[in-house]
Amino acid sequence: MINNLSGEEWGHPTTFDFSWLNAIDAPIFVLDENKIYYANQNALALAGVSLLDMVDQDFGRWLVARNDEETSCLEDLTPLLSEGDCRTHFLTQHNGMLPVRISIRPLLAPTDDSASLRKSLKIVTLRDVPAEELSLQQHTQELIAELSQRRRELEALVTVASALHNTIVQEEMFPIILDQFSNQFKADGASLLLPNPNHEEITVALAVGEWKETTGQHLARGQGISWQVIDKGNLYVNNAIQNEPDLARTVFAGGLPCGVCVPLRSHSTLLGLVWLGRNDPFGEDDIRLLAGIADISASNVYRARLFEQTQERFQRLSGLHSIDMAITSSLDLKLTLDVLLDQVVAQMQVNAADILLFDPGLYWLEFAAGRGFVHAIRTHAPRSLNDSPAGQVALERQMISIPDLAKANISTEYWFSPDEGFQSYFAAPLIAKGHVKGVLELYHRHPYQPDSEWLAFLETLATQAAIAIDNAELFEHLQRSNEELSMAYDATIEGWSHALELRDQETHGHAQRVTDLTVRLARQMGVRDEEIQYYRRGVLLHDIGKMAIPDRILFKEGPLTSAEQEIMRQHPSYAYELLLPIGYLRPSLDIPYAHHEWWDGTGYPRQLKGEKIPLAARIFAVVDVWDALRNKRSYRPAWGFRKVKEHILSLSGTHFDPLVVREFMRMISSDEQFTRE
Repeated sequence: MINNLSGEEWGHPTTFDFSWLNAIDAPIFVLDENKIYYANQNALALAGVSLLDMVDQDFGRWLVARNDEETSCLEDLTPLLSEGDCRTHFLTQHNGMLPVRISIRPLLAPTDDSASLRKSLKIVTLRDVPAEELSLQQHTQELIAELSQRRRELEALVTVASALHNTIVQEEMFPIILDQFSNQFKADGASLLLPNPNHEEITVALAVGEWKETTGQHLARGQGISWQVIDKGNLYVNNAIQNEPDLARTVFAGGLPCGVCVPLRSHSTLLGLVWLGRNDPFGEDDIRLLAGIADISASNVYRARLFEQTQERFQRLSGLHSIDMAITSSLDLKLTLDVLLDQVVAQMQVNAADILLFDPGLYWLEFAAGRGFVHAIRTHAPRSLNDSPAGQVALERQMISIPDLAKANISTEYWFSPDEGFQSYFAAPLIAKGHVKGVLELYHRHPYQPDSEWLAFLETLATQAAIAIDNAELFEHLQRSNEELSMAYDATIEGWSHALELRDQETHGHAQRVTDLTVRLARQMGVRDEEIQYYRRGVLLHDIGKMAIPDRILFKEGPLTSAEQEIMRQHPSYAYELLLPIGYLRPSLDIPYAHHEWWDGTGYPRQLKGEKIPLAARIFAVVDVWDALRNKRSYRPAWGFRKVKEHILSLSGTHFDPLVVREFMRMISSDEQFTRE
């Protein structure tokens, strides 16, 4: 132990004989500039050398500077000697280092003959560092070392965060994460494992280093330490891992002795696992840094997953909107199903899809539309409900999911052709208003395990498909009903027309002839097809007002009196009053109400003039006169072609619209059946 003595206790020597310093119980050095001039026995014992070996050596040779990174001898003593008192380390025998406090004083003993030498001498005393001061020093050094370690860890975390900052796609993050783990821990092997959606299997998504060949390996639930980490959620470290009986060699390949597995977890969601292996043991500092890098990696993967889910949901909403637009803008079932299947294949990311429609009469499912098939399947036989997966879906009204067809007990004949290469199958019932409309089938050409969100969206698409089919069926039924109703109305109208002809035997066949001629002339004059039906009904009902004319006037053989003529001229008004309450026949009123109006305004019953007369009535007026004159009556014979033609031409501009007359003449002149006398 070094005694705490000061230079003032040494006395005042009168010669350069410093042997008296041996009596002092402390290591004492006499320095000439920076070199050792003398050392007492305690100093020599502390250093473990003889005086001869120490004299003329640099004093800095025995002093040591230490920090948290290196240890070295002092080369420049000027700052130290100028302080007078300082603390440092003394290099003891066997290269030990003793913390000491040094007191440096100038030589105080007077001399007569060597004043210059005396002025250069200094007395150096070594003293023990107090225990409390030494403890503080050690604590400070430990704190510095810990802060340095924290700094390195912080730099590592910043490096990882910076590497992942600009990446928003999970698949792009995985190699970056694995690269950062490998670099920060100098791993000889590293791998990233991802769980499947239902957490029944984990897959080595990416592996590097000595484990590169393990990429793509699968671990079923319960196999290996990885599942223990998943279930417990704790980091696993083992520096003698080759002795671990539960180690899965398919993941921890090779003979690396030290391994660690850290879960990537964020917001209570397990995102994956990272395995690292190396030859050097993992320490506490490694474990702490592992947890930090895992947290940063998991947060970034979770961020990327949320972004991708948001994008996916937006795309799915856009797909649903496209389907809605197809449903609302078109009642063509084929077109709607084509749009729906395009969205199904794109949004569900499947290889093929089809829609089967249920035929309740034949009790089978028949192909309606498909996408993504190698071979055309329009001619594929309908599928029975009793011996097909789609039939099972329709009967049970529940979705079916077969992630791996190779493991399913289903006849391969059901899957169309081996060339299709389907390996997974999903189907959902199409139900609208409680009735099964069909089945939506989806196919993958590789095994696929969907998550709950994927299945929920499939159910939504199935609902959309069912609505589309139901709307199309309703429209088809409505069209059929309208057609049947229209046919019933037309049959009724034809019955009324026939009844009128039966009442007046002389006009038998007149209604049908003028109907055909009027429709033909109207088409020649550019009347639209949707209006032709109104022309046809109007012609058939043109004389229905005569039902209100008394028989004595209607069937009178001689000329009518002026009073009788006035009554007869009311039959267009009677037709109007009779037909107006019938909404279905209202568009056909022009001919029954206005076919006796004349071009010059002298007709009846409203004295309409020129183009104020409906075109339908103007067309029919010419045709009516033509047919009446070309066929015999009880009071006159039938007229010949030229005579009728001349008569109609003579009335052009007075009775008839000149344009209609011109078109009528052009029509009959080109047809031999009209030109015969």
